[in-house]
Amino acid sequence: MHRTLRLTVFLLMGLLPLAALLAWGMFRHTETYRLEMCKYLGDTLGMPVEVERFHFLRPNKMRLDDVRIFGVPPSDTVLLRAPAMEVARQVSREDDADEIIRLTLPELTLSPECLWPLWELHQRILAKWDAEGNTKLEIVVQGPVRVAEESGENRVLELHHARLRITPEKDGRHRTDIAFQLSEGSQAEATLIQLSLRRSENGKAVLATLFADEKRGIPVPLLRMFFPTLEKLGERCRFYGEITAESPPTPLGGWNGRFRGRFENIDLSRPFQNSAFITGTGMLALESAEFSGGGLVRARGTFRSGGGAIHRMLLDRIISFAGLTTGGMPLNRETAVPYTEFAFAFTLADGRINWAGMCGDPGSGVFLAGKNGTILRASPTSRRDMPAADFFEAMK
Repeated sequence: MHRTLRLTVFLLMGLLPLAALLAWGMFRHTETYRLEMCKYLGDTLGMPVEVERFHFLRPNKMRLDDVRIFGVPPSDTVLLRAPAMEVARQVSREDDADEIIRLTLPELTLSPECLWPLWELHQRILAKWDAEGNTKLEIVVQGPVRVAEESGENRVLELHHARLRITPEKDGRHRTDIAFQLSEGSQAEATLIQLSLRRSENGKAVLATLFADEKRGIPVPLLRMFFPTLEKLGERCRFYGEITAESPPTPLGGWNGRFRGRFENIDLSRPFQNSAFITGTGMLALESAEFSGGGLVRARGTFRSGGGAIHRMLLDRIISFAGLTTGGMPLNRETAVPYTEFAFAFTLADGRINWAGMCGDPGSGVFLAGKNGTILRASPTSRRDMPAADFFEAMK
């Protein structure tokens, strides 16, 4: 009797739990479990998710093979793809967080359509964590992050050493810090770019601050995902400075915020690429610039170009529109007029622009100079203040 009782207890306390664990382990390798886990992840993220296989390394650590996140139906675009993803959770020993979630990826591929869906996902995560508690998230991509650009040229932007960190702050809100390097040659020449994000106090928007590498700047093609009009500045243009922005409520809403810094190596031929009205490169220095809905509404700064050529037709148009004069310097009827300096200061506010020539020195009144002297300068009848729309139309 005692022997039977001991055997029964052994089966209940030993073999049955072991059998249950074995059964659970086998179930986690079935297709049914994989589909359930994919559905759970999709419901959590709000976007369809596919994972080829789940590996449970430890109770608090797992690896996912071939991870894909899709656009919301009816879209079937793969927004994000990683060959593997390691997920680890641990109780935090830090005062500012209750738990830490770490995601490690060997590499990552993003589609051009991913920006807004992933941005909305980020906002949902911030809203949830701001309300529920102190969770810290760290994402590290050990290899390259490849971002396909929205163009017919199949160009790919490659980022390196990408790291994202979401950290709780004392006011209960979470801050997101993103850092990566953009390698365009040797590793020593890599450009460091840092982005800081946090939800506004009313929770309706995300405030973003972008810091560009002071030595190498940030390539403008990287910014045109947020500000499409910057494409007119050219592929080699770079921005040096700081951008603060507030996210739009919809993908078409446009950003609000401020630029402070300078754009260098502007390709002046880009706005006139069909007619080649002006050639050369320039620098736009912004003391301050405000944009609303993605468009520039207020700015103060200077523009300077160190040489090139300007089409006579555009030159005549500027003379006629702004009332400038050639300053007594005769101009022949050449198709293109060479210049050595093109410089002016400007203020844009309330739909009007005020400009003043500054070739040589800020008070010269000279807009355009050549090797033989002044090409364009202000006159007593010049229009210094004019509607911005008319100004930009005349410069087309």
